[in-house]
Amino acid sequence: MHQALLIIDVQPSFTPPQWLIDGIRTLIGTLPSAATVERHDESKTPFHKQLGWHPHQTTTA
Repeated sequence: MHQALLIIDVQPSFTPPQWLIDGIRTLIGTLPSAATVERHDESKTPFHKQLGWHPHQTTTA
């Protein structure tokens, strides 16, 4: 038996293409998985300062 660990990091702020989302959906339920959520904090991960880029603003409900 072979084992594999697949890690997929998809964040809405990067605007992933639909084909990538569709491909990930085909894997759901076929591999053990875990989901985590990390909110961007510019004071801890300075994307804008380092790269001149920042994630899109997201709203929370």
